[in-house]
Amino acid sequence: MTLALIGLMAGFILLSILVFVLWLKSPLPQGWKWLALIALVAFFWVEYASLQRFAGWPADAPLPQRFRLLASEIREPDKKTREPGVIYWWLRDLDHPESPPRAYRLPYDARLHEQSARVLEEQGKGASWVGRPSREGAASGRGLGVDFEKMPRRRPGDKN
Repeated sequence: MTLALIGLMAGFILLSILVFVLWLKSPLPQGWKWLALIALVAFFWVEYASLQRFAGWPADAPLPQRFRLLASEIREPDKKTREPGVIYWWLRDLDHPESPPRAYRLPYDARLHEQSARVLEEQGKGASWVGRPSREGAASGRGLGVDFEKMPRRRPGDKN
């Protein structure tokens, strides 16, 4: 666990103790005590939402405009448990190459499943692919649309 996470947890624990003491010992009206409790719960929610991005949990955010698929894990829908299935992609944003790779959570789609497998297999053989979100899939009601484009191989002497 990183020092930053420990600091955030310690801050929340400290605020919780302060609100608890305020509730028990303060001569403030009951309304102010409730307000402090509601503020503490709101702070907890904001902290939890912030930690999801900080801790590297998969984002539900929109995909970058240009990305490279580094890895994927696919959980197909399960009819017995009625779980809808999910696709996890580990992506590098090509418009911001200085940023670290990011994990994304996508709803399961058989077409994305096939695309993931094909692109990763080809990349394993040395091919380079760039992915882009497309409006086609969303507009047709089939879920998320993603287009992959195979990039030409660079030769050692080529510049851009």
